[in-house]
Amino acid sequence: MSAQAPAYDPSAIVTRIPIVSGEPTAIVYSPNPLGSVPVFIPHNIEAQFRRLADEWIRDTRYISDPIQRILHPAHFKIIGMGPAALPLILAELQRRPAHWFVALDAISPENPVGPEAQNSFEDTARAWLEWGEKNNLI
Repeated sequence: MSAQAPAYDPSAIVTRIPIVSGEPTAIVYSPNPLGSVPVFIPHNIEAQFRRLADEWIRDTRYISDPIQRILHPAHFKIIGMGPAALPLILAELQRRPAHWFVALDAISPENPVGPEAQNSFEDTARAWLEWGEKNNLI
């Protein structure tokens, strides 16, 4: 009977390693079903994220309905970037606070926001940023 590989756990990001300037960045997941093989992220992901984030914030700036903000195509594309977007979203939350919580919750393997913080933007943002620091994402 062969040993079963551990389940993929995106919360186990341990480091981002620049391979060569201008080349892809490796994000190392550990444990990883493939051992410690780096998962490569396209070098243009930050530019792609920036373009989508700017579009989302610009287009939803005056929309009060949270459902309409969440359903914006740029928001979906950011969520579609998967775990590679987590450090970028968290950095954006630090730099320019916005309602990134649905995207974070959709991508992240856990939601660090306790019931006591759910009704406060500041407390929710703080919980996510503390989680990001604890998991070496920011």
